[in-house]
Amino acid sequence: MRRLGLLVVLVGCKPAYDGVRLELKDAAPDGTVVSGEELVLVEGVPLLISGEVQSSKSKAYDREDDTFELESDDEAIVTVERTDRAWEFVIVGSMVGETCVHVLVDGDEMECIPATVIAQ
Repeated sequence: MRRLGLLVVLVGCKPAYDGVRLELKDAAPDGTVVSGEELVLVEGVPLLISGEVQSSKSKAYDREDDTFELESDDEAIVTVERTDRAWEFVIVGSMVGETCVHVLVDGDEMECIPATVIAQ
């Protein structure tokens, strides 16, 4: 009984994924949309973005303790590269088309954000 109580306490202390907030760190061309719900990228324009993982619990995700990654479902359309800073990425629309960008938190896929690349 004592072990079960400890397990419940430990599980209850983890954050609960409630979406991701993405923010542009540089100016972007007209037509660009960067959010946790949608990406619209202009072909050939690299964008520096940072992310913030949202938690529905009082325990927040932490850049020191939790991993956050973005991965393109189709790298021919969208490429994503991590920078040397935690939770920061360079994303590029490589060619016109549609795909999605997977959100991974602590190695688990949480969702896939629809991504559209438009012509310049």
